[in-house]
Amino acid sequence: MKHALAASSVLALLAIGALVGPLLLAQAQQPAAPAATKVALINVRAVLKQNARAKAFQAQLEETIKPFKAKAKQLADEIDTLAAAKNPNQQLIAFQKREWEKVNADILRLIEDTHKAHMPAVWNDINRAIDMASKHYGFQVVLGYGNADDPDVAAFQTIKSSKTRTMEEMGCTSALYVHASVDLTPVVIEMLKPRAK
Repeated sequence: MKHALAASSVLALLAIGALVGPLLLAQAQQPAAPAATKVALINVRAVLKQNARAKAFQAQLEETIKPFKAKAKQLADEIDTLAAAKNPNQQLIAFQKREWEKVNADILRLIEDTHKAHMPAVWNDINRAIDMASKHYGFQVVLGYGNADDPDVAAFQTIKSSKTRTMEEMGCTSALYVHASVDLTPVVIEMLKPRAK
């Protein structure tokens, strides 16, 4: 009888162990790792340079300010000629400089007014294309960048720029390397091309 009781006690303990053991020995469930965030880059300058609407309004702007540029150049040449004279007329030089400054102020005003009138529509198109491309390729973050070493960008700057200066001194993002798989620039440029109707 003792053997039967001992055997049944052992079986009962094994059954309890089989039920409770895994719970006691199991490690706490680790939460599933979050899906990796996918980040894409877009060269904003390249997109703007290829955008048909931006190119059209830039051409229109250039045509509008052409006479102002010609007048500014004429005044600058006159100022240089007056200054190079044996006895330069300082009052006339000062007057010509004020006229030159007025013409340049007109040019800047025209540029600003044109940008205010046309750029919102351009940015709406670009933002729509970026949104569609990022959703299609599954990117959650899209960063815009410009290449500080691009000669077109350098032409607008008065001091030498570089990627290092852009990051260190100006606190801006500069892409040191962009793998083609995360660069949405060509996709966005293609999406913004006018389609034949």
